[in-house]
Amino acid sequence: MNTDMDLWSDIYDQVYFDVDDDIDFYVQESILSKGTVLELGCGTGRVTFPIAKTGIDLLALDNSMEMMKVALKKINHHSTLYPNLQFVRSDMRNFTFNKKFSLIIIPFRGFQSLLTVYDQTQTILNIKNHLTKN
Repeated sequence: MNTDMDLWSDIYDQVYFDVDDDIDFYVQESILSKGTVLELGCGTGRVTFPIAKTGIDLLALDNSMEMMKVALKKINHHSTLYPNLQFVRSDMRNFTFNKKFSLIIIPFRGFQSLLTVYDQTQTILNIKNHLTKN
C-alpha cells in the first residue's frame, strides 16, 4: 500500500533539511525517560538518528516503506553505530507490540497526518496501551 508520504520520500530531506528546532527536545525527553522509546512516524530519521546516537533503545515506526528505505540507506554503511535502533513498518493507528515503552513520541507533523477524529482517537488509545505505567 502506497502512502502520500511515499511520494515525498526522495525530496523530504531536501525540503526539511533545516527543520531541527525540536530535535534537542525529543533527545532530552528520551534520555529522561530512562527506557525504551517508540517513535511513531519516523520518516527518514530526522529525529530518529539523533536519539539513537545517545545509545537509547529506540523502535522507529512508519507506515511509508519508501520513507523508511531512505532512513535505512542512511545507516546501511554504519549499522554498527546503531545496535539500539530498530525500524518497523506499521500504522500508528493499529500497531501491536508485546512490550511497553517508557516514552512514545510523534515528532513534527506526524499526528496531523491523522485526518479523522476516529484515527486520532485510535492512535491515542494505542499509545496509551503501549506506555509503561510510570
